[in-house]
Amino acid sequence: MDKVCGIIKSNKHSYDDFGLKIISREFNPPSKKKVKETLPYMNGCYDFSSLYGDNVYEERTIKYVFDFRYKDKIDFINKKIAITDWLTSNSKEPLYDDLIPGYYFIAECEGSIKFSEGYIDCEVTVVFNAYPFKISTLQDGHDIWDEFNFELDMVQDTKFEVENIKNIQLYNNGATGINPVVKCSNDMEIVKGNTTFKFKAGESKSWSFKLDKGLNDLTIKGTGTIEFKWYKEVL
Repeated sequence: MDKVCGIIKSNKHSYDDFGLKIISREFNPPSKKKVKETLPYMNGCYDFSSLYGDNVYEERTIKYVFDFRYKDKIDFINKKIAITDWLTSNSKEPLYDDLIPGYYFIAECEGSIKFSEGYIDCEVTVVFNAYPFKISTLQDGHDIWDEFNFELDMVQDTKFEVENIKNIQLYNNGATGINPVVKCSNDMEIVKGNTTFKFKAGESKSWSFKLDKGLNDLTIKGTGTIEFKWYKEVL
């Protein structure tokens, strides 16, 4: 028997654990967050939305409509309690959809659940508020060919041996800039544009060091091994 598609949240599957079948799903792209200012007597306005290089987005809304069967009123009440507890448990956390392999949302149901009871079945409508981007389940630069997406993934080196100085390129093919984890065997410097970022030996992340969307030219100064770790984010 083929697996029934569903969602996974808090390590539980909508169908396998609760008997919920998806009737419909809706996850449209998020809206851009616009920052605009206008002046008296000015035509149009100033748009500061991309002041720091990337577009910024509002939270996205994810909507599912499920259906489940029940035997009697007591069974219905018990299932309703279990489903509600599962859907509303925790704050924002990973939400996986079987129809979107390789990616997950960071989402929370803030209480928007509707049960429409029938004679022996019930339709459940649930709305999640989520981080605007879908996040890859696999680290960029992975070589797991069974999981490779030839339309969205790309092959590239993310680990380098450096002796004194080395010029490298990293390509971020996600939809937004990303702050990678940097792992160094020794203290190293990374030069990006006119800015130098210093990293101590070990594994760390600097919120000021970002891989822009697209090609990034970097110069590494130091001696040893350096590795960049990140998970692509897409709309």
